[in-house]
Amino acid sequence: MNMIMLKKEQTEFYRTKKAGCIFAAFVAKNPSKYGWHQEIVDADTGQVNSIIEQAIDNQSISTLSLIFPSIQNATDLVALIDQVVKSNLIFIEQDVLFEGYRCLGLRVQINESKSWVSGFGPFEFLPKTRQSPFTELTFRGQAEA
Repeated sequence: MNMIMLKKEQTEFYRTKKAGCIFAAFVAKNPSKYGWHQEIVDADTGQVNSIIEQAIDNQSISTLSLIFPSIQNATDLVALIDQVVKSNLIFIEQDVLFEGYRCLGLRVQINESKSWVSGFGPFEFLPKTRQSPFTELTFRGQAEA
């Protein structure tokens, strides 16, 4: 699947209200108008850092989605988390065990603020509103939409 089709399929998840968020459904109709930028990435700390740094510096980006199409199972997801928290911009603020699951609160450092990361993916253990076609980490930046 090419990158355009992959982004389109992931955006359709939001547009059709499967994320359970009216705001996301509305913005997903025209992401670029509202500064929602999507990047297809590998689970590589350097690439993730570079993309986040560029987004922070770009005032036209209000929301950044990092889509990881190669992350398809729980083992891949653990490896992804291990990689992204090696970033100097992403960190774990919360790590709680709940009913046998680890609940992580990932954050992104944006200048003097921190942004909460929402995670999505094709995993049955996630709530339905987080079960998207591809693994994604998304967060809001400092720019106004």
